[in-house]
Amino acid sequence: MQRLKHVALTLAVLALLPLGAADSGPAIGKVAPNFTLKDLSDAAVTLSALKGKVVFLDFWATWCPPCRAALPHTQEISKRQEARKGKLVVLALDQAESKDTVRNFMHRNGYTFRCLLDKDGAVGGKYNVHGIPLFAVIDKHGVVKAVEVGYDEETTPGRIDRAINAALAAR
Repeated sequence: MQRLKHVALTLAVLALLPLGAADSGPAIGKVAPNFTLKDLSDAAVTLSALKGKVVFLDFWATWCPPCRAALPHTQEISKRQEARKGKLVVLALDQAESKDTVRNFMHRNGYTFRCLLDKDGAVGGKYNVHGIPLFAVIDKHGVVKAVEVGYDEETTPGRIDRAINAALAAR
């Protein structure tokens, strides 16, 4: 029943999206668009400065039920040994919400992963984000290796984990 509820919510969100949302996300095999955004502590993060590390991006918003369902998995990824060793960087890019809204949500839910504020959705635009949640795995060379749009608790985490593991294992 819980799975059916998540699938129904994802379909409802996707139904509200413009045509072409199925083509959401950056092009796999291409260099990831660079960006600089501030986190909740006002520290700037620039994607290109993370070359040499695998980067997991999670485009989300506090109002989005499938996004909220996916965040525990994002938290798990941020606690992986590779993340603790600095080989994997987890960045959750909130789409067009205020710092206070996001900070309160993160605190209320006990999330500790790094959250960046895409206040005007410009980075989401660069990444062709037409539906959220959208996840992207970027390899050590800055190339997009995988993109997932939407969230199904039974299948999405496994696909994300396999993509991250493949990117970590690659030279």
